Amino acid sequence: TPLVDFHHRLTACPSYRKKRVLVEHAYLACSFPISLEQLPSLPYLTYFKDPASQRLIENWWREHYPSPFPQGLTVKDGTICREMIFQGLGYSIFFTKGYMEDRPEYQMPLYHREGRPFTRSTWLIWQQSRCRSNILQEFIGIFNTQP
Repeated sequence: TPLVDFHHRLTACPSYRKKRVLVEHAYLACSFPISLEQLPSLPYLTYFKDPASQRLIENWWREHYPSPFPQGLTVKDGTICREMIFQGLGYSIFFTKGYMEDRPEYQMPLYHREGRPFTRSTWLIWQQSRCRSNILQEFIGIFNTQP
Protein backbone atom coordinates (compact mmCIF):
# COMPACT_ATOMS: atom_id res chain seq x y z
CA THR A 1 0.00 0.00 0.00
CA PRO A 2 1.23 3.56 -0.61
CA LEU A 3 1.35 4.46 3.10
CA VAL A 4 3.39 1.35 4.00
CA ASP A 5 5.70 1.90 1.02
CA PHE A 6 6.20 5.53 2.04
CA HIS A 7 6.94 4.51 5.65
CA HIS A 8 9.39 1.84 4.46
CA ARG A 9 11.23 4.26 2.15
CA LEU A 10 11.45 6.88 4.90
CA THR A 11 12.75 4.53 7.55
CA ALA A 12 15.14 2.74 5.19
CA CYS A 13 16.84 6.04 4.38
CA PRO A 14 19.78 6.66 6.75
CA SER A 15 18.95 10.36 7.10
CA TYR A 16 15.64 9.51 8.82
CA ARG A 17 15.14 8.32 12.37
CA LYS A 18 12.06 6.78 13.96
CA LYS A 19 10.75 6.11 17.43
CA ARG A 20 7.60 4.19 18.37
CA VAL A 21 5.68 6.50 20.70
CA LEU A 22 2.48 4.53 21.24
CA VAL A 23 1.13 0.98 20.89
CA GLU A 24 -2.64 0.56 21.18
CA HIS A 25 -4.47 -2.74 21.48
CA ALA A 26 -7.62 -3.28 19.39
CA TYR A 27 -10.89 -3.96 21.21
CA LEU A 28 -14.21 -5.33 20.09
CA ALA A 29 -17.01 -3.23 21.60
CA CYS A 30 -20.56 -4.52 21.92
CA SER A 31 -23.50 -3.98 24.30
CA PHE A 32 -24.09 -7.70 24.89
CA PRO A 33 -21.97 -10.85 25.29
CA ILE A 34 -20.60 -11.83 21.91
CA SER A 35 -18.26 -14.40 20.39
CA LEU A 36 -15.99 -13.74 17.44
CA GLU A 37 -17.86 -16.42 15.45
CA GLN A 38 -20.98 -14.22 15.54
CA LEU A 39 -19.40 -11.10 14.01
CA PRO A 40 -20.16 -11.78 10.33
CA SER A 41 -23.88 -12.06 11.12
CA LEU A 42 -24.16 -8.94 13.31
CA PRO A 43 -24.44 -5.23 12.36
CA TYR A 44 -21.06 -3.51 12.13
CA LEU A 45 -20.82 0.12 13.26
CA THR A 46 -17.83 2.29 12.49
CA TYR A 47 -16.73 5.90 12.35
CA PHE A 48 -14.43 7.93 10.12
CA LYS A 49 -10.85 7.01 11.02
CA ASP A 50 -7.49 7.28 9.34
CA PRO A 51 -6.96 4.96 6.34
CA ALA A 52 -4.06 3.09 7.99
CA SER A 53 -6.21 2.12 10.99
CA GLN A 54 -9.08 1.08 8.74
CA ARG A 55 -6.70 -1.06 6.67
CA LEU A 56 -5.41 -2.79 9.83
CA ILE A 57 -8.99 -3.66 10.83
CA GLU A 58 -9.81 -4.97 7.36
CA ASN A 59 -6.64 -7.10 7.31
CA TRP A 60 -7.52 -8.53 10.74
CA TRP A 61 -10.98 -9.38 9.42
CA ARG A 62 -9.52 -11.24 6.41
CA GLU A 63 -7.36 -13.31 8.80
CA HIS A 64 -10.45 -14.49 10.65
CA TYR A 65 -13.34 -14.66 8.17
CA PRO A 66 -13.85 -15.84 4.60
CA SER A 67 -16.72 -13.36 4.18
CA PRO A 68 -16.04 -9.84 2.87
CA PHE A 69 -15.42 -7.06 5.36
CA PRO A 70 -18.82 -5.65 6.37
CA GLN A 71 -19.76 -2.23 5.05
CA GLY A 72 -21.92 -1.49 8.08
CA LEU A 73 -23.00 1.95 9.16
CA THR A 74 -20.39 4.73 9.29
CA VAL A 75 -20.94 7.68 11.59
CA LYS A 76 -19.05 10.95 12.10
CA ASP A 77 -16.93 10.06 15.13
CA GLY A 78 -16.16 7.46 17.78
CA THR A 79 -18.40 9.05 20.40
CA ILE A 80 -21.51 8.66 18.25
CA CYS A 81 -20.47 5.10 17.37
CA ARG A 82 -20.02 4.33 21.06
CA GLU A 83 -23.51 5.57 21.91
CA MET A 84 -24.99 3.44 19.13
CA ILE A 85 -23.20 0.42 20.59
CA PHE A 86 -24.65 1.19 24.04
CA GLN A 87 -28.11 1.25 22.44
CA GLY A 88 -27.56 -2.31 21.15
CA LEU A 89 -27.41 -1.34 17.46
CA GLY A 90 -24.27 -3.37 16.65
CA TYR A 91 -20.57 -3.75 17.39
CA SER A 92 -17.38 -1.93 16.45
CA ILE A 93 -13.61 -2.17 16.73
CA PHE A 94 -11.68 0.54 18.61
CA PHE A 95 -7.95 0.98 19.16
CA THR A 96 -8.42 3.12 22.24
CA LYS A 97 -9.45 1.34 25.41
CA GLY A 98 -10.59 4.66 26.86
CA TYR A 99 -13.65 4.80 24.60
CA MET A 100 -15.32 2.10 26.67
CA GLU A 101 -13.67 2.77 30.05
CA ASP A 102 -16.90 3.52 31.87
CA ARG A 103 -18.48 0.31 30.52
CA PRO A 104 -15.65 -2.28 30.67
CA GLU A 105 -18.04 -5.22 30.24
CA TYR A 106 -18.61 -4.05 26.68
CA GLN A 107 -15.10 -4.61 25.38
CA MET A 108 -12.93 -7.57 24.45
CA PRO A 109 -9.26 -7.40 23.37
CA LEU A 110 -8.63 -8.76 19.88
CA TYR A 111 -5.80 -11.03 18.70
CA HIS A 112 -4.36 -12.24 15.43
CA ARG A 113 -4.99 -15.87 14.47
CA GLU A 114 -1.64 -17.01 15.86
CA GLY A 115 -2.34 -15.35 19.23
CA ARG A 116 -0.40 -12.08 18.90
CA PRO A 117 -2.25 -9.03 20.23
CA PHE A 118 -3.92 -7.01 17.47
CA THR A 119 -2.32 -3.58 17.85
CA ARG A 120 -1.46 -0.44 15.96
CA SER A 121 1.67 1.61 16.46
CA THR A 122 2.17 5.35 16.25
CA TRP A 123 5.65 6.44 15.16
CA LEU A 124 7.55 9.69 15.34
CA ILE A 125 9.63 9.95 12.14
CA TRP A 126 12.04 12.80 11.55
CA GLN A 127 14.83 13.77 9.23
CA GLN A 128 18.10 14.00 11.16
CA SER A 129 19.40 16.95 9.13
CA ARG A 130 16.37 19.05 10.13
CA CYS A 131 17.01 18.73 13.88
CA ARG A 132 19.09 21.88 14.20
CA SER A 133 16.39 23.74 16.13
CA ASN A 134 16.62 23.46 19.93
CA ILE A 135 12.85 23.26 20.16
CA LEU A 136 12.72 20.34 17.74
CA GLN A 137 15.58 18.58 19.54
CA GLU A 138 13.80 18.99 22.87
CA PHE A 139 10.56 17.65 21.41
CA ILE A 140 12.27 14.57 19.99
CA GLY A 141 14.19 14.20 23.25
CA ILE A 142 10.91 13.75 25.13
CA PHE A 143 10.24 10.60 23.14
CA ASN A 144 13.82 9.36 23.26
CA THR A 145 13.74 9.24 27.07
CA GLN A 146 10.63 7.04 27.09
CA PRO A 147 11.05 3.25 27.17
